[in-house]
Amino acid sequence: GFKTTYLLHHAFTLLAAAAAVFAHIPVGGCICFGAAMELGGLSLNVVSLWPSLTRSTHVPLELYTARVVVFVGSRVVAAAVMARTTQLSVTSSAGLQCYLAEALAWCIIFINFRWVITMVRSFSGRSVSKEAGRALDGDEHMKAFES
Repeated sequence: GFKTTYLLHHAFTLLAAAAAVFAHIPVGGCICFGAAMELGGLSLNVVSLWPSLTRSTHVPLELYTARVVVFVGSRVVAAAVMARTTQLSVTSSAGLQCYLAEALAWCIIFINFRWVITMVRSFSGRSVSKEAGRALDGDEHMKAFES
């Protein structure tokens, strides 16, 4: 479930960061990868914090839509950065430490793409109520995503 993949995501992030300290990975690749991943995390946090920030009882559906778009986009950018970084390290014969760090980062990408698939399926399948033909508000969408 989500709890296991969330734990794996953070374990692989720690290991990849530790391996990157000893690797000869282009520093721009590491920074872009981390920034893209954090941008996606920021979109999740905004939705989670919305009620306490605005003193409202529900989150607008538009904010959930933005969350999905930003999260999915950030993961696509991170995967593209990893593809380019991996290509650079393979063509330059960077060494085992570099490959280890990249392998761990690819594990993070694969875990996150499981979340992307779940998020897109949940959003596209449940964003419109079939019986009433109306858009669900954010609270109903979040309950649908959690189920």
